[in-house]
Amino acid sequence: MNLKVLSFTAAICLLPTLLPAQAANVLSLFSNKTTSQPQFLPAADAFSFSHIQQKDKLNIFWQIADGYYLYKDKVRITIAGHQYNAPDLPQGVEYQDEYFGEVKIIKNQLVLSIPIQNIASTANIQIQYQGCASAGLCYPPMTQSIIR
Repeated sequence: MNLKVLSFTAAICLLPTLLPAQAANVLSLFSNKTTSQPQFLPAADAFSFSHIQQKDKLNIFWQIADGYYLYKDKVRITIAGHQYNAPDLPQGVEYQDEYFGEVKIIKNQLVLSIPIQNIASTANIQIQYQGCASAGLCYPPMTQSIIR
């Protein structure tokens, strides 16, 4: 009997050393609530941007991580100093945002195609965009510059 009590006591004392270090940081000992803040992706990972020129089109891609979104009205394209209105910009989804109110957002991915046949080969194309994490972090506006 004493051996069972001793074994049980030893197991209880060793239990905290067997738990992963992160578990101790995430869970409070006396409640079911997590004690750490959500971890947010860097902007480049949350809104993975890429582009490729194919003949007379510049195709622009964003892969948007789960739990993140881009504001439709914050996606702006400027070609050689002139505003370009992308006709293939999707409608977006209505969303009540705590920072900007009623907005349209784009989730998952965004693909745009810009005709460039009449653009000088040295023209600067600037793409501006802004997005947020659904968990409450808004990123500052970002700009990508592409020289055709």
